[in-house]
Amino acid sequence: MAISINSPVYTPPTDNRFNNLARQGSSGLRITSAADDAAGMAIAQGFSSQVRGIDVATRNIGDGLSLLQTRSGAMGTMTEQLQRMRELAVQANNGINGPQERDLLNREFTALRDSLFEQADQAQFNNRPLFSSEQQVFQTGPDAGQTTVVEGNALNQQLEDLGLGSLSLANSGDLGDVLNSLDDALGAVASAQAADGALANRLESQGNNLMQQRLDSSSALSRTQDLDYARFASDLAQTNVRDQANILMQGQANANRETVLRLLTG
Repeated sequence: MAISINSPVYTPPTDNRFNNLARQGSSGLRITSAADDAAGMAIAQGFSSQVRGIDVATRNIGDGLSLLQTRSGAMGTMTEQLQRMRELAVQANNGINGPQERDLLNREFTALRDSLFEQADQAQFNNRPLFSSEQQVFQTGPDAGQTTVVEGNALNQQLEDLGLGSLSLANSGDLGDVLNSLDDALGAVASAQAADGALANRLESQGNNLMQQRLDSSSALSRTQDLDYARFASDLAQTNVRDQANILMQGQANANRETVLRLLTG
């Protein structure tokens, strides 16, 4: 009767540790699934939400600054026009000017006045009027409630209320009142520019704080989920050594079975 010894064909062991290391090495992450570190994954997701929220809030701050800079540029142009109008008013209050000279000065004066209001009415940022009473709210942080309000600036209406829309150099007796109105208008524009400048400084400060928060959150996220390559290399080397030892042991066991079989069937 033939004698046989069951000798299973050797197959490399399925090593979950090696599979995990392979996933980690290919992704560069220590945590590739909740099974690796459930608590760590939850923490990493929280940090990731913070980082992504900070990125969007930083862009919002940039948009707010762009709006304020655009409005400031428009007000700078208005200031130049008002200053020129004031120069013309002072020049018109000169006894040697005749009707023809005064008419020429008044033409430039009224043209500047009309242009000023036209520009104020048409000034826009992203198809929204720059000079209106409407507030604009910006999310300037990653969490609820972290918002900044850009107050409305109805400067065109304010200048109209100061009587700027009806100013003229046609009547020499009104030139004192014209100068007073222009001074009030210049003061209103300067006040609006100061308010926007203060808000721009606030937004820049918030942006700097967000940059630091992002750096800290990104560092914490990296420590939580990123792969430590030095430890990974060590773990991978140990796993390879164990696998090779298992292969050698299994090969020796197979060789012993074959020797016994030859003796029994010899």
